[in-house]
Amino acid sequence: MASAIGVATGFGIGWLIGASVGIYVYFVAFDLTGATPGKRLCGLRVHGTGDDGRPPTIGQASRRELFVLVGAVPFVGPVAAIAAWVTIAWGIRSRGTGWHDRIALTAVTARSRPRPSKHA
Repeated sequence: MASAIGVATGFGIGWLIGASVGIYVYFVAFDLTGATPGKRLCGLRVHGTGDDGRPPTIGQASRRELFVLVGAVPFVGPVAAIAAWVTIAWGIRSRGTGWHDRIALTAVTARSRPRPSKHA
């Protein structure tokens, strides 16, 4: 029945898969640049856990954003996505990092700002 409703409204499984992949690629691409627009506004950045502070690799960014695809699972996806967001937020609050960052070997830190010169 759900499939029939999807076809009748024009939002079938193809649309679901396409939208999910598009959203996933969107977030992975921003991770590769170091921050989503929201992180940039908050002065945060995503980087690999190495000492060099570089943005995540494609593998790290892909693993970090895998939870985004959970919401695409028919029927249970929205509940699973909310559960993922809650557990990520809980991890950040209690441990300082979410499970998605621990799996991907990434971290979110404050963006370093150049210090003003004393002679300016």
